[in-house]
Amino acid sequence: LKLNPSNADALERVWVSVELSKKYEESIELHKALLEKDAFLYQAWFNLGHAYSCEGLYERAIDALEYSFLINSDFEAGYLDCAELCQQVGMHQKAIDIYLDAYNNFGPDADLNVLIAENLLKVGEYDKAKKYLLEAIYFDSYNDEAYFQLGQCYLAKRNWVAAEHAFDKAISIEDQREDYYCGIAEAYIQLNRIEDAEENLQTAIELGPDNARYWILLSQLLVDQRRYEETMDLLDEAEENSE
Repeated sequence: LKLNPSNADALERVWVSVELSKKYEESIELHKALLEKDAFLYQAWFNLGHAYSCEGLYERAIDALEYSFLINSDFEAGYLDCAELCQQVGMHQKAIDIYLDAYNNFGPDADLNVLIAENLLKVGEYDKAKKYLLEAIYFDSYNDEAYFQLGQCYLAKRNWVAAEHAFDKAISIEDQREDYYCGIAEAYIQLNRIEDAEENLQTAIELGPDNARYWILLSQLLVDQRRYEETMDLLDEAEENSE
C-alpha cells in the first residue's frame, strides 16, 4: 500500500488484518498517511472510519465513512455502515438521510426499508415508517423484523388490535426474540387481556433475563392486580438476573 496506495485488493484486505489484530491506532496512522498521498481513496476513508469507530471516536468515524460514499456513490457499504453508526449514537435524522440516499441509489430492499423505518419511528414519523414497512413486507413476507417494527408503529398510533396482529405475525416467523413477546404483551395490556400479557412477559423474561425492562413491566402488571407478594418475589429474582 505504501508503494501503491490505490491497490483496491490490499485496501480491502488490510482492514481484515486490523480487525484480527485489533491494531486500530496503527490503522489510523496508516490510512491517514495513504490519504495524504491520495485523498480520493474511498476504501481508505472507509477503513479509517471503522478504525476511528473502534477507538470510540464516533464523530471522526462518521465523517470518514461519509467521505467514502461521497467519493464513490456506488459504494453501498459506505452508506450502510455510516448510517448504522449514526443510528447507534442516536443521530437518527442523519441515519435516515443516508439510508434514503442508499434507497434512491440502489432501490428498495426489505432490510433497508426496515432500517429506514426504525429510525423514522425514533423521530416520530409513524406514517412514513409504516409506508416503508409495508413495502418491506411486500418484498419479503417472512421478514419478522418488519412485522415487529410495524407493531411498534401501531403501538405508537394507539391501534392496539393491529399492533397485536403485527407482533403475532413476527413471533410466528421468529419465536426466539424476547422483544417480540414484550411488544405483544404491551398490546395485550391495552386490550385488557391481562393473562395473555403476563404469559408473554414471562416468555420475554425467559429469553432475555438480563433486560430489566421486561421485569419492570411484569412487576407493574402484578401491582395493578394488587398481587404484592408475587411482585416482591419477582423483584428479588429480577435483582439476581437483570442488569
